[in-house]
Order: sequence, then structure tokens, then C-alpha cells
Amino acid sequence: MMKIGILHQYSLFGSGSGVYARNGVLLTYVRRWTLKLTSKRKGNVLVIGFAEEGNLEASNVMDFRESVMGLLKEGDKVVLDLGKVNFIDSSGLGAIVALGRNLSQSGGELRLANVTPYVCKIFEFTRLHQAFEIYDTVEEAIASFGEVAG
Repeated sequence: MMKIGILHQYSLFGSGSGVYARNGVLLTYVRRWTLKLTSKRKGNVLVIGFAEEGNLEASNVMDFRESVMGLLKEGDKVVLDLGKVNFIDSSGLGAIVALGRNLSQSGGELRLANVTPYVCKIFEFTRLHQAFEIYDTVEEAIASFGEVAG
């Protein structure tokens, strides 16, 4: 008869990854968050958000970049709603920086809105809060472009 060990799970620093220990052997796994974005136009402003709560990290950042780039037009004013993003790593930050740079180069602008407290701390820690206009609500971000939310 085979001896079955007790399975213990430990979460790693918010990344959606984890470590299992079975019979003294460590096994790792990476759980990938399937990225689903929402988009809607409010006047001349494109609002992009996340359909489900999750993380913006190395495992899904390429999906994010491809999805967002497919939505953009030259000169777009964009609000990125981060209200459902619980964790962001350096890859996710890089994708947002690249989005802002791409928009700026094409005559567009980027605003961030509804940033969760933990993600806001990451922006402050990396000083990226100085590089972006960050608003409490999507409506405030839209209004910052001189548009009326509705």
C-alpha cells in the first residue's frame, strides 16, 4: 500500500503562484489568471477595465499588451480602470508605462483610475505615481480630459 502524505499549500507574495510540500518534496506551480478586459467609449475617451479580479503580472502581461493595443486608435484618450487588479509586478508596471508612452507618441493620453490600495502602494514605492495622473474614480479621470462622464 502506498503512503499518501499530507498536502500543504503556501501562497507566495500575491503572485498567484504557490508551493506544495508532499512527503518532504517541494513542488511549485504557477496559476495563470486568464485576462479578460472590458472597454467602452464615453465621448472621446476609451475606458479599459478588467472583467474579473486578479493580478497583472508576468504570466498574463503579454495578453494585456496585445488586447489593449488592439483597442487603441491614434490620439486616443484612455482611462485604465485598475479597480479589479489586486497585485501588479514589474512586468505589469512596464506594460502600463509602455501603454502611456505609446499613447503619448501618437498624440493620446493615459489616466489611471480606481487603483486598489495595494497597487497604489506599488505605484508610490516605485515613484510611478509621479509619472501618471491617478484618479479615485473613472468619472473623475474622464472629466480630467474635459469630457462629461455618462
